[in-house]
Order: sequence, then structure tokens, then C-alpha cells
Amino acid sequence: MTINVGGSRSYAVRPVHSAQNQNAGNLLGQYLADDHILEEDAYYVNVIN
Repeated sequence: MTINVGGSRSYAVRPVHSAQNQNAGNLLGQYLADDHILEEDAYYVNVIN
């Protein structure tokens, strides 16, 4: 489903498989631990592909 509510921005909504979501969470957790990023520290995420 694509949503465009009266503006120039639009986005698509799709479900994520549980295993893929858990894998992404594990990778993010490892990244945060490796780079010593603490709760409330600011950081950027650049999604490619």
C-alpha cells in the first residue's frame, strides 16, 4: 500500500518477516555495541538497497 496524504511525501507499507526483523535488530545491536553507542546517543542510519 502506498500512502500520500496531500503532500509531496509518500511511502510504502509492507510487512516484515519475523526472522528478518530479528536479524536486523541483532545487527543493529552489534553495531551499537561495537561502536560504544549508548542510549540517547545520536547516530545516523543510511539504508542502501
